[in-house]
Amino acid sequence: MDRLNDTDNNVYIHQEVYVPRPSVLSSSGGYTGFVNGIDVTNNLVVDGSNETKDVVHFMLTKPVILQIANQYNQTSADATSDDDNSSSTSIMNFSLIPSETGSKTTETPMDHTAMMMPPQ
Repeated sequence: MDRLNDTDNNVYIHQEVYVPRPSVLSSSGGYTGFVNGIDVTNNLVVDGSNETKDVVHFMLTKPVILQIANQYNQTSADATSDDDNSSSTSIMNFSLIPSETGSKTTETPMDHTAMMMPPQ
């Protein structure tokens, strides 16, 4: 946590998930996303420019990562048995659910250069 809390340390996580089209998961036209049970739908970008798949980008900024890390540490501290709780057995568990009200598919490809972290 010291490294995450360090103000000089910029942290950014970008995870891509490929969803085939058409499929049950892509049929609603949007997605709700979770990391370790925390709703991160506002941090999803869906690139639908490919005809055969949606590319769902989890774009996690430092405040979101800190929230996930704090929850993980709390869950780990509270764990008293080896139960099958996904948030205590894996550090980051990415989940998607089809949603008509979640992040929507765009038809234009993402510009990854605009998302790069500024040089220090």
